[in-house]
Amino acid sequence: MGIVTEHLRQLIAKQVNDRSLVVWYDPERHYADVSCKLALPDATVECYDGSFFALRHRIGY
Repeated sequence: MGIVTEHLRQLIAKQVNDRSLVVWYDPERHYADVSCKLALPDATVECYDGSFFALRHRIGY
C-alpha cells in the first residue's frame, strides 16, 4: 500500500470512528480502486457503481 493510500485509509478510519458515517465524493474517480478495496474494522464500505438507487438500496436507506 502506498503512502497516500495509507494516509487516506487512516483519515477515513478516523472519520468513521468520530462520525460513524463518511461519504467520499470523488467525481473524477481518481481513487475508485482505493475506495472499493477499502477494509475498515467494524465498518461497511459500499461503492457507487453507476446507480444512486442501487447504492441507497444496498445501504438500506
